[in-house]
Amino acid sequence: MTRYPWYICALCRERITDAEGVPLEFANTSISGGFAWRRAGDETFHEARGYLGLLDGRPVRVSEARFGGIVAEPMASPSAVVGPILAEGEDDRPRGRPPHS
Repeated sequence: MTRYPWYICALCRERITDAEGVPLEFANTSISGGFAWRRAGDETFHEARGYLGLLDGRPVRVSEARFGGIVAEPMASPSAVVGPILAEGEDDRPRGRPPHS
């Protein structure tokens, strides 16, 4: 994807956890977008700008994609604080194109 060259696939996105290792679920808040998260098994979604979670112990940023949907990308900084993103924050996505494998 040109807009999200580092995006994490949907199957791997299902493995994202909070700091305590509890799996997380993500959704749009309406048909026109928005972002919400919840711990797996909880009834209530929580609105936020995004969520900094962990994928296999590595920090990832999950947020609303430009035209709806959910996108997850690895963080460039391993010292990111895990939890919801509630206000405007610094964009810490990796720059450039991903390496070819």
